[in-house]
Amino acid sequence: MKQFILTHEESWEGEWVWPDPEFEETNKINPRTGNLQRRCLSLPERCKKCAAKYRRKLRMRKRVEKIIDICGDLDRKYARPKLLTFAYPVQYSPNYQDRFGLIDEMKLLLPKAQKILVANGVIGGSYVIECTTRLLPFPEFPLMSFKHHPHVHMVGVAPFIHPTKLDKWCQMLMPIGLGRIDYEAIKVKYINDEGHPEIDYSGRRKVSDYLVKYLIKCDQITRSFGIVRKARIQV
Repeated sequence: MKQFILTHEESWEGEWVWPDPEFEETNKINPRTGNLQRRCLSLPERCKKCAAKYRRKLRMRKRVEKIIDICGDLDRKYARPKLLTFAYPVQYSPNYQDRFGLIDEMKLLLPKAQKILVANGVIGGSYVIECTTRLLPFPEFPLMSFKHHPHVHMVGVAPFIHPTKLDKWCQMLMPIGLGRIDYEAIKVKYINDEGHPEIDYSGRRKVSDYLVKYLIKCDQITRSFGIVRKARIQV
């Protein structure tokens, strides 16, 4: 924010008006307009790595907001997007590189898991695989021992599950070797003006930013399925 230092001989009245941002044309073509793209001179110029992460975050935000829109157009039981997390059994090893083999093992189980989820009402979503690896303390554990925890974060179009049935519903993936599902319904704020419900976009942005951080972890590929990929699934 602009700050002004005034002496007893000076005075300032009126409202500060921020100057219009300055732009310059680049040598890239805007695919939507066909004109040269413009770059704002007042914004910092990111390195290629940071710029790639920022663009990925924007893409994931659009994907999450698409899921929020889909949920809003479906029946009431699908009104809230669901954050689903399920894991592969925790593994211990003396080699850090073993985590990549565990990720590959979990990828082999995902097609079966996806079919089970669809059969139990999850009609679509986007998910990413993450594997957290921790160096275990010595001497409680052998020197250079690692704990690997591969798991999946999913933003899904899933139905409301009654609390009396939730425990059984969350165990659906255990027969194929995965753990219990952590099920969280994300509330998107709504406001009512003159009896017409409208989306509170400040709440919508908070929800999308909360969910996006799960989809951009570990620089893994984000996958989508079901109604999020415009599949024809009967609701």
